Amino acid sequence: MKRYQERLLDSLPNLAVRPMPVELSVRLRVTASRECKRQASRRDLAARVRAFREWAQGFCREFVWPLALPFTGGVASAVVLFSMAWCRPIRCVRP
Repeated sequence: MKRYQERLLDSLPNLAVRPMPVELSVRLRVTASRECKRQASRRDLAARVRAFREWAQGFCREFVWPLALPFTGGVASAVVLFSMAWCRPIRCVRP
């Protein structure tokens, strides 16, 4: 095992150097920018509250609003139907 590691270390300098892809540099910069923004959003309490507020607004915009109309329609139809069943006219039957 030791001889294999020594041979590997000896052969490493002889390997051809591959050029770095152009898109790798761009991806690394984007990742670094996102990480910088994420760390800045957790710096102090005001930044954390601001980040949570942005998350909550996005959650409401993407999840709650599409469900609000069907929910409202269901509640309204249930109220109308139950009120119709509850307030039906009482017919007096004479013996």
